[in-house]
Amino acid sequence: MLDQTIKLMYETMSKPPVVCAHLEGSSEIHKLVGDVYLYPFLDGTLLVVDVEGIPFSGFYGFHIHQHGPCIMGEGYTGFHDVGGHFSLNPDAPHPYHSGDLPVLMSFYGHAYMIVYTDRFTPDQVLGRAMIIHEWPDDYRTQPTGNAGQHIGCGTFFPCCFDQREYMGGMQGFPLGERVGIPQETMPQQTMPQQTIPQEAVPLVPQPIGPPGAPPVAPSLSGPTGGLPGPFPSPIPGIMPPNSSTGAIPGIMPPNSSTGAIPGIMPPGSSVEGLSVAYHPHHSGAQEHTQARYFNRFYESYQPIY
Repeated sequence: MLDQTIKLMYETMSKPPVVCAHLEGSSEIHKLVGDVYLYPFLDGTLLVVDVEGIPFSGFYGFHIHQHGPCIMGEGYTGFHDVGGHFSLNPDAPHPYHSGDLPVLMSFYGHAYMIVYTDRFTPDQVLGRAMIIHEWPDDYRTQPTGNAGQHIGCGTFFPCCFDQREYMGGMQGFPLGERVGIPQETMPQQTMPQQTIPQEAVPLVPQPIGPPGAPPVAPSLSGPTGGLPGPFPSPIPGIMPPNSSTGAIPGIMPPNSSTGAIPGIMPPGSSVEGLSVAYHPHHSGAQEHTQARYFNRFYESYQPIY
C-alpha cells in the first residue's frame, strides 16, 4: 500500500498541474512569494505548496477563501475582500470548511508542503483566493481559527504552462529561480521569533538553530499542555485517529510518537479528509536545496516509512 501510494503521487506530480496560484506578500511582507500547484488525485486534490520570504520561522494559517482577486490593503492589514473560508457545505464549522488546510511550517522563511484533501477537486477552486495568515490556525475559534491578517495571497487559475518548459518524468516541473537556495544566502543566525497573541494561540516556539543543527520541536505554554506539538488538547488537529501508528499509508512514518514530524501534529487528533507530509529543511543548505526540487520528491519521501 505504501509503495503504491508513493508511486501514484510521484506519477501525478510528474505531469503538469491543472490549477495554479501564484502567491505574493502584502506591502509589509513584500518579499513573500510562492506557488501552489493543484493536481487531480484519487477523488480529490493533491496540493503542492512552495513559499519563500515568510517573515519568521513558525506556523501560519493556510486557507482557501471564497473569492479573488487579491486586493492589497494598507500596511500590515494585508489583503482584503476575499470573503470567508471556501466551503461547499455552508453549514460546516471551522475547521471543516472545504478550504481549511494544515498550517504552513516556515523554516528560515521557507515552507514546502504536500497535502491531499478529498474536500474539493481542482476545478472547484478556480477564481478563489489562497491565503497565508500572520498567525497559526488554532482549529477552534469560529469562523476562521483566529489566524490574523492576510499576509500572502494568490488567485487560482487554469495552468497555461508551455509544454516545452515542462521536463516531465524524474525532472518534474521546474520551479524557476526559486528552486535553488545558494548556501551563502542561508541565514547564519537565529531568526527573530514569530509574535503570536497569547489569547489567540497558546504557543511559544523555541528558537531554531542555524542550518545543520538538529530540529527543535515547539513547546506548549497553554494551560492544557502535555501534548507534543503546537495544538493543545482537545483541539482537533489534521491527522486521522491513531496517527502515531502510521494510519496514513505513504505519508505517516510508523511508530512516530508525535505525528508526521516530531513537534508538529499531536497523536490521536482528527479532521476528516486531510493528510499532510512536511519537510522541515533542517539538515543544511545543500540538502535544503535538493529537497525543494520536485525531482527529489520520490527520494525525499520514500524513506519515511
